[in-house]
Amino acid sequence: MEVNRRVRGLQREYVQIWDGVLARVCPDLTEPERQVRLLGTFGLLNSTPYSAPATQADAGRILAAMALRALVEG
Repeated sequence: MEVNRRVRGLQREYVQIWDGVLARVCPDLTEPERQVRLLGTFGLLNSTPYSAPATQADAGRILAAMALRALVEG
């Protein structure tokens, strides 16, 4: 249980760090919108590389472009 709590705490810290960056880059976004964009992007990056049919290099390039658009272009 303690390990799970620690992992969740680290995940929250990680999201907070990225939220600060996104708030500076896109100051017009509300906090709830930033959270949706961040969590959606993390989900994309954490799950897709394992199921994408592209090569690792191609998948990385594609996912990086998608993540950038998801975060800042909405």
